[in-house]
Amino acid sequence: MAAQILARAVGTTLQKNFWPGVSRLRGVVGIGSSGQCSRPTAMSSETPAVGELLPRAAEAFGVRRKLATYSLDLGHQYGGPKALGFKLILGITIDSIDYLQAQILARVLDTPVSQVRDNPPYGVNYVVNMPIRGIGAKADRVINVRTVWEYDQPGAPPRLVTAIPKP
Repeated sequence: MAAQILARAVGTTLQKNFWPGVSRLRGVVGIGSSGQCSRPTAMSSETPAVGELLPRAAEAFGVRRKLATYSLDLGHQYGGPKALGFKLILGITIDSIDYLQAQILARVLDTPVSQVRDNPPYGVNYVVNMPIRGIGAKADRVINVRTVWEYDQPGAPPRLVTAIPKP
């Protein structure tokens, strides 16, 4: 019963704040129209569900900017710890931004969504955990990098919000 109440609340929030007229209950928490748990399925090609690929992933943008000014910036207040993680775990620094950017843009094309989160008033965020190989002395390591993508309006291409190494 608690799951159904949560599903209704999350679905209502998504409908009001981002996808007017489109129920996202099944894609967000795996609750079907009958109220029973079901395999997540997208309601349209523009609203991916857990287990599906991001629509318009080939048009993803903001990757280089987010990496340069946040995830690989050792001096950034919040991005610094992420940058240190990339450096220590994968050997990836700001000097290897081209490599990480290419890896993220390639992997987002074939790695499914693992989580969907409402993010009012900005839109909906989609988490894609993708395997990334290290470089140099760390080339034998492959870890998941959690990327979060935002669609600020229906039909828009995804924009990278963050990239975090998750060993």
